[in-house]
Amino acid sequence: MITLRRHALLVVEPQVWLAVAAAQPETLVRHWAKRGWPLIVRRPYASEPELTDRVVPLGLPLPPTEGKRRLSFRVPMEALSPFSASVWPQAVTAQPGMTAARLADIKRLDALAQRHNVTPEPTGSLLWGAVTGLPYLSPSSDLDLLWRVDPACLDIHAFLADLEQTAATLHTPLDGELIFSDDRAVQWRELVSASPGDEVLVKSLTGLSLTPARTLLALPQVRAA
Repeated sequence: MITLRRHALLVVEPQVWLAVAAAQPETLVRHWAKRGWPLIVRRPYASEPELTDRVVPLGLPLPPTEGKRRLSFRVPMEALSPFSASVWPQAVTAQPGMTAARLADIKRLDALAQRHNVTPEPTGSLLWGAVTGLPYLSPSSDLDLLWRVDPACLDIHAFLADLEQTAATLHTPLDGELIFSDDRAVQWRELVSASPGDEVLVKSLTGLSLTPARTLLALPQVRAA
């Protein structure tokens, strides 16, 4: 079953994808379709119908060698399946542009993940280079990671403190988000710097909102029987 959320990777059924890609002038898009590489769920544009469970808005970010443009598609839900291949850390470290300094950074971030039992999900250039083997990483690329967290299972304050300390030791700037329940995502540095009463910018597939940091970081309340 497909869950529509930000950053979700979906594979398009080959015949449907080839038909959609045939209208694109870029050779890489047709190659992408033939290889069965995934697309990423995106927010609908203002000119598009609202998000439904029938037609899914998807994106394909081209690598820097192809102009670094973002192509947009709409694909029927029944032609989609989840992309389940794991890329952390093996595929991440094997991609083009993975320097010795970045390898050391990935090793430190993997150690952080193991300490807190929270496996990161690459995104941005780090993800697409790992998935495709194409040269997405450039000398100026950040390391973009997502961490799906649950305050009931993780000491998020301890995790954020460790994350901040680890980031300070890296050769490459670390970007990314913590993703809470209901697909609510907050930039990790914003959470680190926020006081409990501060509002933070929360992203979801349907839009943006401001939420007090304390409501994200608090343990869920258990009702008395």
